[in-house]
Amino acid sequence: MDYFDSLADGRDASATMVFLDARAHYMNGVGYYERDSVVEACAQYLKAVEIMENNFDEKELTGQKAKLTALAYSHLTQLFSDQYLHEQAIYFAQRSIPYYKKHNATYWHIAWVWEIIGSHFDMLEQWDSASFYYNKALQALPDTNNLTFRDIKTGLVFLSYNTQKQPTAVLKQLHFLLAKSESVPEQLSRCLTIGDVYYHEQQYDSARNYLTKVFEESCSPGSKKQAAEWLVDIGKSQGINTESYVEFLLPFATHEENQSTVKSQLDEMYDAFRYKALKSEGNSVGYKTVCLIVAIIVGLTLLVLATVHSYRSNNKKTPDSETENPPIKLSPTAAWNRYEQFLNESVCKEIILSVQGKNIKRITHAQDFPELVLNDTQLQQLTLVINHYFGSFDTMLKQHGLSTYPSLVNLCHLYLLGMDDKQASVLLDRDYSSIKRSCKKLHSAFNTQENMAVFLRNIVLSS
Repeated sequence: MDYFDSLADGRDASATMVFLDARAHYMNGVGYYERDSVVEACAQYLKAVEIMENNFDEKELTGQKAKLTALAYSHLTQLFSDQYLHEQAIYFAQRSIPYYKKHNATYWHIAWVWEIIGSHFDMLEQWDSASFYYNKALQALPDTNNLTFRDIKTGLVFLSYNTQKQPTAVLKQLHFLLAKSESVPEQLSRCLTIGDVYYHEQQYDSARNYLTKVFEESCSPGSKKQAAEWLVDIGKSQGINTESYVEFLLPFATHEENQSTVKSQLDEMYDAFRYKALKSEGNSVGYKTVCLIVAIIVGLTLLVLATVHSYRSNNKKTPDSETENPPIKLSPTAAWNRYEQFLNESVCKEIILSVQGKNIKRITHAQDFPELVLNDTQLQQLTLVINHYFGSFDTMLKQHGLSTYPSLVNLCHLYLLGMDDKQASVLLDRDYSSIKRSCKKLHSAFNTQENMAVFLRNIVLSS
């Protein structure tokens, strides 16, 4: 914990006390979490980041202060991950990244964040986003001879199974990774993944061999529970006694009932935090923007007064004499806050919430979810909101020759909301194959192979 004891030099006493206050809440959170007091731990971690972000300017949150804030967000990521609250875990992981970068964190920390974001998109079956973040995690690692690399590769291999359904090739790669295991926990983790593939391929004899090994030898309750559930299903299909697995699973039923209350409380705390963060950051951005606008107006007024005589003398406007005010470049934090405010607009929230929890697959058709199909009014409202927050976005689409194709523009708008291709196909009442063809056109137009939702989001975050 040496980094906690290295307070920034030259800070006044009040700033030091703020840092120590945040540190105390962080340490309280660690203590609560070790005692399985999840809600109390969450409250302490949230309080720690609120203290840091509300009492220090963005430029001050560097060094040890950035490290403390990053660690608090990482613990929140892990806490919500353990509860399988995917959206929340992704949110806090993404919040941690700027702080890790500010204090020059090791590549292990950055890779871990990208990996955990990818894993949650994986569990949400948003395969494109999962692949993007898994690969970012790999790029952050300097070598391939480590556990983190093998974990990420396992995730990518299993992702290819979900998207391409080629079990033979996938199992070959998974067995290769199993052979590279350097510890018993790693070996059992690979066995669980291999058992998963065999189970879903209904190769139950092979699945049972790997899953039984996990159940009997693993120290991870989650791994044992998953193995037991699949072994119960296999036993039922093969007429094998599964009493030991059923008995093992009984306490989990009661635990999950209790956890539903915990998850509800955590969800409320997450919503409250996001609301306060958006409100606070929105006010801050608004104040800074007003100050900047005033400065620009004063500067432009002086510029006009200085050039008016020359303008009148020429008595003629030429294209070269007309200049446009350069767009205001927001800081990364301000740009992210603007993007989150955009997502919080009613039409955006309505669209995002409408697809949450829906089991939309590639073979899904709009008639399976007729209530999700967007009407012209909703699409027009979304366009207005995008133009309000990102006035240059549709102009950028026009510059790439897309404005004459309303279907491509609407798809870009949905990508900006973070929709994947399956969700977009239902929302726009189009076949999945049609969406994929449109996506290829966008990749060609923008000359990129990056995930389009991520690519377009990065455009507005950098504008």
